[in-house]
Amino acid sequence: MVHTGKDFTLTPDLTQEYKLEIIATVDGFKDYDEVEVTVNKNKITTLSPNPASSNLFIDYDIEETVTSAYFVLVKHTSSQSNQYIIDLTTDSKQVDVSNLPHGTYSLVLICDGQITDYTNLIIQ
Repeated sequence: MVHTGKDFTLTPDLTQEYKLEIIATVDGFKDYDEVEVTVNKNKITTLSPNPASSNLFIDYDIEETVTSAYFVLVKHTSSQSNQYIIDLTTDSKQVDVSNLPHGTYSLVLICDGQITDYTNLIIQ
């Protein structure tokens, strides 16, 4: 048994399937379920401020096995996009967004050619 109670938080290191056993305290009835927990190690952890008007601060977590990574900032209402190369020896980046048109954007993290995470932001 790992936990007793209503709420449980697990922070796994690997993507894997977990078997859950639920036992009712009232009558001892048991039920089972299986849940796959997917771990994304290449992710944007913090984006601030949001909305942004001048400097955007991005914190990220990227696995050591990644050989190249960059952000793409894509404006929702146009085909405009900007790319920002990530220094893999750091875990944060500052981007000047003061010259970009106001609007809603997506910040996309690409590691070794694959989209691994994204988040939305507003530039005003």
